[in-house]
Amino acid sequence: MRLNGKEINRDYENLEQLLLEHRFELKYIAVECNGRIIPRSEYSDYIPQPEDEMEVVSFVGGG
Repeated sequence: MRLNGKEINRDYENLEQLLLEHRFELKYIAVECNGRIIPRSEYSDYIPQPEDEMEVVSFVGGG
């Protein structure tokens, strides 16, 4: 699978585990997987697949 353009060769129990291991702050991100936004409520249910293309974006405040 690819995460933000980098190849990852590891299996994860679910998307939440992947995100936490890569040190993402879950409440400040959005995840797109294969062109679909995955709701935060599905992070623990979604099982990443080897062919997945994921992009994770962080929200930042500013003024």
